[in-house]
Amino acid sequence: MGDADFTRNLLFIRETKFAKSRHVPMGSRVAQRLKDYVAARYGSTTASELPMFTFNSKRGSVDEGTSSMTFHAFLLKLELHIPPGVSPPRLRNLRYSFAVATLLRWYREGIDPNCRWMHLAKEYSWQHGRP
Repeated sequence: MGDADFTRNLLFIRETKFAKSRHVPMGSRVAQRLKDYVAARYGSTTASELPMFTFNSKRGSVDEGTSSMTFHAFLLKLELHIPPGVSPPRLRNLRYSFAVATLLRWYREGIDPNCRWMHLAKEYSWQHGRP
């Protein structure tokens, strides 16, 4: 819980790729959804050491592999035809696709992407619940 800064709409992400930690901006809608989730989950308790995302009080915080396992299970249910020699989709492919689609939309709308990088960083991270 201590890694969410709702005053500045930032999440502190610890030890990501190459053991780096960073602040990630979130859009106002994502921040509000996260605030609502925290209020529903914990009420007025805001102890910084509590895990933000949990399954229930018995199992503790969400394991870092859970989202990947869920994604792969979902892929199996989709029964996608993946041609020989082609890698199956990975969870991070969704993030890349979102970023590329956003850039293409901006070009088509005549928006200069150089002026919108921070906006993309916010959207790329969490907008509308997308990874």
